[in-house]
Amino acid sequence: MKIFSYLLLLSLLTFSFKPSFSQLIVGTVATPEELAGSLVGSGVTITNVTLNCPNGGWGSFDGTNSNIGIDSGIILACGSINNAVGPNFSGGITTAFGTTGDQDLTDLAGQETHDACVLEFDLAASSDSINFSYVFASDEYTEYVNSINDIFAFFISGPGITGEQNIALVPGTTDPVAINTVNCLNGSLYYICNDPLNSQCDATYNCPTDASLTTIEYDGFTTVLTAVANVQPCQTYHLKLAIADASDEILDSGVFIKASSLSTAASSVTVSTPYNDPITNLPAVVEGCFSATVEVQTCNPSTDSVALHYTISGTATNGTDYNQIADSIFIPPGLSSANLIIDPLVDGVSESSETVTLYFYSTSPSNPYDSVTILILDSLIAIASPDTVICVGQSASLTVND
Repeated sequence: MKIFSYLLLLSLLTFSFKPSFSQLIVGTVATPEELAGSLVGSGVTITNVTLNCPNGGWGSFDGTNSNIGIDSGIILACGSINNAVGPNFSGGITTAFGTTGDQDLTDLAGQETHDACVLEFDLAASSDSINFSYVFASDEYTEYVNSINDIFAFFISGPGITGEQNIALVPGTTDPVAINTVNCLNGSLYYICNDPLNSQCDATYNCPTDASLTTIEYDGFTTVLTAVANVQPCQTYHLKLAIADASDEILDSGVFIKASSLSTAASSVTVSTPYNDPITNLPAVVEGCFSATVEVQTCNPSTDSVALHYTISGTATNGTDYNQIADSIFIPPGLSSANLIIDPLVDGVSESSETVTLYFYSTSPSNPYDSVTILILDSLIAIASPDTVICVGQSASLTVND
């Protein structure tokens, strides 16, 4: 009886410590506008949404109880999004829509594409860059690495960008994220094996050995990656999110994009002064001479006053070395910008240069999205450049640049 009790207890303990897994959940979305709108976070507005995707190839997902790495967002696929749901019992999940590919993706993959799913829209950002988070996954892994290159891309175009630029890149490279660039052999730092029948990865990848414990169907997927683009504040850009089968129509791939992650800073911040210090290259103000203007700008005027918050740092003392300033700038209703003046106070004390730094933040002072530093000088120092040697009785011309 004691032996039976011991074995029963051991069995219960073993069961209680077995990892608990759930599944990815996918769902439908009513309209393309709702699909694109779910991606929008702070500082970004979108317009002119279009969707060219077979029915069943687009929707929403809940990854909270999966290992996809993203809690929720949208999924675009070159097959049925239902095929993304685990466990991974199939070695080759497929829905062939029999639809056309996308020429931009064909050019990028170097192979003919099929069953393309393309979401496009215009956007404007309040600051000088945008970013969003995503995961690429495919059932082409791992058998068809360096053979069939199912592919996706995030193409952006607009002011300052030549043509279309793909911003879905392997970190630190110019290589597009695809089957051939992120796998056990290439870009392995960003690859997660999800294949119980693994034919490529070694033991260090911890490929699952029990299909019932997997949470998605695709045989492999990337870690959570970030797409980043430099933009001009408040200008209109076009973003094209696209995925397709390459070479043939079989074996599905999908891209998961995080909800509300298409974002930027709450405002753009610029400093203007008549003088930049030649030693530090910082914008500078001079006691009794001139001040600095800090301008904050958003894209869309609000019917209410908008507060933009910052913390104050630096070696100068607020209210002693420069005019007393608050911890926020308020943009009046109907306007898209406001100015803050940093005016150095004449204290009659000879001292070294000092600084005032403003850290702008949206939700937390410990996570600023932008900062500006201004140098406070007692007086201007003239520097002649380049050095010139002259003899007694000779002369040299000096030029002053404002």
